[in-house]
Amino acid sequence: MIAYVPEAGPKFAGARIRPRFRLPDNLRLPFKVSVSTELGFNKHQFDPNTITLEIRPILEREFGKWYLSFNPDLSKSFRGLDAHRGFELEPGVKVSYAVTKRLEPGVEYYAATGPVTHFEAPHDQHHLIFPTLDINAGPNWEFNFGED
Repeated sequence: MIAYVPEAGPKFAGARIRPRFRLPDNLRLPFKVSVSTELGFNKHQFDPNTITLEIRPILEREFGKWYLSFNPDLSKSFRGLDAHRGFELEPGVKVSYAVTKRLEPGVEYYAATGPVTHFEAPHDQHHLIFPTLDINAGPNWEFNFGED
């Protein structure tokens, strides 16, 4: 990963390994099911947690021109400031609508609720809702604009 630092320019911020596994469509489940995992190696100047793991099950479905995705994230720091904490839950939801074959505006919701063993008090949680735009540039290319 490269991060831009004002007055210093681009700097190496760390590396990520992010495989995604998907169940075959021929199982005829009501949703497409996949699991995304991410192992992060972060430089301490950019993240106080230098080794992290995210496990994100993904349930997604298209209803005509509508797209729905539910993707809660379980995350854990193994080295750094939050290494003493257990797995944390960060729910995520996306809804979009295909205006054309190439343009899909939508809305995404993400939250940080704290450790799964005891959620943070509501005033300490984070909840974000923001607009997104997906541009389908071809069968192998999709550009996503929004916040993540």
